[in-house]
Amino acid sequence: MGKSGKKINLSRLLSDDLNDISKLLKEISNLSNFDDEFSVYDINGEFVTSSNSQSVHPINKEIILKTGFQDEYYEIDNGVLSRFFYDDDPLGYIYVKSKTAEKDKIITLSLVLKDLLAEIVKLKIEKKELLQETLSSYREINLLYKFGGNISSQLDLNHVLKSVLLESKNIVKADTYAIYLLEIQKGELQLKASIGNLCPSSRLTHPDKVLANLIVKTKNSEIVNDIKLKQKMEFCKCNTTSLLGIPLKIKDELFGVIILTSQNENQFNARDEKLVFSLANQASIAIKNAYLEKINWEHKRQLALTRIINEEKEKTYKELISSSSRIISMNEKIPQDPIPYLIYGDYGVGKNLLARKIHRESSRKKSPFISIDCAIFSSDPKSYALLLGSNNIYDSKKPESEFSYMELADGGTLFLHNIDRLPKELGEKLTEFLKPGKEQKEEAVQLSKYDVRIVASSSVLLDKKIEKGEFDIGLFEILNKNIIKITPLKERKKDIGLLIEYFVKEYSISLGKSIKGIDNKAYEKLISYNYRIGNIKELKDIIERACILTESEIITSEYIFLEMSAAAGKYSYNLLNIKPVYNLIRKGIFPHSLIIVSSSFIFLIYYFAFFHENKFGANFGTFLAWSLWWPFFCFSFFFLARSWCGICPINEFGIVLRKIKHFNLKVPSFIKDNTHYFITIGLLTIIWAEEIFVMKSSAFRTGIIMAIRFSFAATINILFQRHTYCRYICGLGWTAGILSAASIIELRSNPDICANKCKTHDCFKGNDTISGCPMSLHPQFITNNTLCKLCYRCIRLCQNNSPQLNVRLPGWDIVKDKQLGQKTSILICCHLSIPFAIAVSESKKYSSYFNFSLLYWSLPVIIGLSIWLANSMFYGLDRKNNFQHYFDTLKFYIPLALGANVALQLKYIPLLSKLSVTSSTLNLLFMNTSLSFSLLSFIQGNLVFTVFLFCVFLMIMHSFSQKEEKQPVLYYLSHQIIMLFYCLLFLNFLIY
Repeated sequence: MGKSGKKINLSRLLSDDLNDISKLLKEISNLSNFDDEFSVYDINGEFVTSSNSQSVHPINKEIILKTGFQDEYYEIDNGVLSRFFYDDDPLGYIYVKSKTAEKDKIITLSLVLKDLLAEIVKLKIEKKELLQETLSSYREINLLYKFGGNISSQLDLNHVLKSVLLESKNIVKADTYAIYLLEIQKGELQLKASIGNLCPSSRLTHPDKVLANLIVKTKNSEIVNDIKLKQKMEFCKCNTTSLLGIPLKIKDELFGVIILTSQNENQFNARDEKLVFSLANQASIAIKNAYLEKINWEHKRQLALTRIINEEKEKTYKELISSSSRIISMNEKIPQDPIPYLIYGDYGVGKNLLARKIHRESSRKKSPFISIDCAIFSSDPKSYALLLGSNNIYDSKKPESEFSYMELADGGTLFLHNIDRLPKELGEKLTEFLKPGKEQKEEAVQLSKYDVRIVASSSVLLDKKIEKGEFDIGLFEILNKNIIKITPLKERKKDIGLLIEYFVKEYSISLGKSIKGIDNKAYEKLISYNYRIGNIKELKDIIERACILTESEIITSEYIFLEMSAAAGKYSYNLLNIKPVYNLIRKGIFPHSLIIVSSSFIFLIYYFAFFHENKFGANFGTFLAWSLWWPFFCFSFFFLARSWCGICPINEFGIVLRKIKHFNLKVPSFIKDNTHYFITIGLLTIIWAEEIFVMKSSAFRTGIIMAIRFSFAATINILFQRHTYCRYICGLGWTAGILSAASIIELRSNPDICANKCKTHDCFKGNDTISGCPMSLHPQFITNNTLCKLCYRCIRLCQNNSPQLNVRLPGWDIVKDKQLGQKTSILICCHLSIPFAIAVSESKKYSSYFNFSLLYWSLPVIIGLSIWLANSMFYGLDRKNNFQHYFDTLKFYIPLALGANVALQLKYIPLLSKLSVTSSTLNLLFMNTSLSFSLLSFIQGNLVFTVFLFCVFLMIMHSFSQKEEKQPVLYYLSHQIIMLFYCLLFLNFLIY
């Protein structure tokens, strides 16, 4: 091949004119008086035509190909073989042969014919090229005409951009095609669509981006085919060699730039520029129309965005507050844009705050920040549109409520909270969004729909979700490259003080109060808590609640509620679902009606004790107190929990006195701190005095001790804050609270309702007509029956129906509440010893007051030590956690204490002690057998053994509920032996 580098097929080129060429050769042969013929061959030696197309070829193909041309012709068999050319490219051969003509004439004729054929071929080629160029121009014009018709009415910007790139690809050959548009708000070029893989260099040295910026300044087309010019423009070091840039404009209004790139040098020419320019002129009109549509769309988007921002303003989002070096060093890694981030951290550690910090420290800080919980998405295709939007993103006809989160966050940051809950199918779609074009075919048009930075958070490790096949691995690989982990609050206790100070100040201002801080005990309470439920959010909620509840300048510990409400008891049923019960409590009929009954009953005891002891008999006052009231009091613990405290006349009498006069003094801290000791000593002293002075046989003495209790309670209520006596001093109330742990009744709340719907906390504070909780409890944080006196005020006060009055399996608190034993350990030992000591006293086996007193005061210590030693057999005397295991075990003796108290009170029930069972009564088979026993003893014995078996059952329940504590069988067996020994010894004095 020659200069042109073209290889031409002579037979195909001359196929339409072979007959004419053959006739022409024949005429030349006749005019020249040649008696032979002229033959034409292609460059490969194949016959093409001759002056006599029917004649046999005069020479063979092999002879032609073996001929080596050094001159213009070559003599073969009395003939001359000449080679003719087109643009220095050999096209073929002509062979002239004659038997009569002279050699010189043959040579001359051969050279003339060679030039003639070369000219014929040249004209033929030029004609064909002209035809092809004409056809190509027609095709391009037709394509541009169709393109203009297709996009003239289009309002979808994405469709217009896609059409422009595909049309550019049809009319001009290049490696990449890209469209940059001027952003309406930012006033800078943004890549909106592309075909092929653009240069991966930084945006500042991107070859097509540099050329695009140049065109924005000049508003003229540019062709870059010169390497030196490319270097002057400071292009990056990549394979791009040729560039073509065309402005998208109408008159002088520029919308963007079309950029074509190629790795071949001198790839683009003026014709390419003209074609793409024509295309750009038509595209500019469509883009302007689409921009007007986008402006309308943007207006609706701003309305939808404003709505979401207004909703976000209701939430308080501030800075991450920390003195921890781990948090601070982590924050220093943030300012990179626009790469995605994955934030790991427990619930409530501040992942949302950190995501906002990432947004504020980026170039997007003036753009929207949209936070969305991935729990709202499902596998429904509608969720795809909710997150990613539809194909037509600039649809101004859509309602404001149908904008996707990607559309709303365009130009800003989208925070995907709890991304571990994102459906796998939707995760795959999101992966495609975060990987635009890298793994797609070259023909595919890549539309940069949204300029959104993704920040995600998770409370669980995503690799575990991958193992279960519940999370898209492609999305995991993208997010896993940039991970931030936030340390939980329990591992940075130094921050608690800063957070408390910050939250107290914040809520003091928002609530319009002058709260200066918290006291030391409240601080100790907060600093020792592990915040395992919600970390910083949990601390924030605790401080917010305390600020709402307190009325003073300093928050005290009684306003700090930490433990969430325990779950409702196993197989529980809410009695408030029974409408008559709900109406009685809600309207206040119950327990107010019972308060009148209980007050009347106590009045009768006083009346007969002081005024009619002799007239009605010395035992009638004691009958009311010891045979009716006290047994009912003990029985009520199991069936009604601490309900007696809710109708206690002493409490009602104190309320009346406070309305007349009260000083409202604060309870001394030494009483609060040592409540259990005061109550234990007071309770033991009162019961010891009752036995020593034989009050059960004297109505007057009974009235005296009750009067002393009333007077003392009245004095406390007048001097100190409301319900101080019930909360810190009343031994009967604490007795009821401890033994009520075995009850079948409980009052709990729905913690979700309390946490999410309640804003007033009326159950604690009260309202204009009903005072708040007398025990200063919040139903959301009641974990057992110990303190709740079942006054039902919280049920009447709560507008969200959160409190529940449940019937449950007995003893549920004992199994589930880990704090129960530690709070009441001393009193549990006392209540185990008191029935035993009274049974010993009444059996008359130890009639000496000294012996009784010695046994009475030493028995709680003996019982406590025996249980301690049984516990220490497995944990050792010096083991640090022995105390905790001791407390956890001691609470399982509560049913035994309750059963012993009930069994002891049975003998005071009227007529029960006089009933007996004989063989005739039972209708036994052996009629002659003499059988008679006391019904009271029978019930007492079976009751105590039944309670013993119930304690054993609770121990077994505890072993299953505490799976992490695999206690040996002998551990429980040792405590059950103590229980059995107690039962047998107690029955010995109780029955015999």
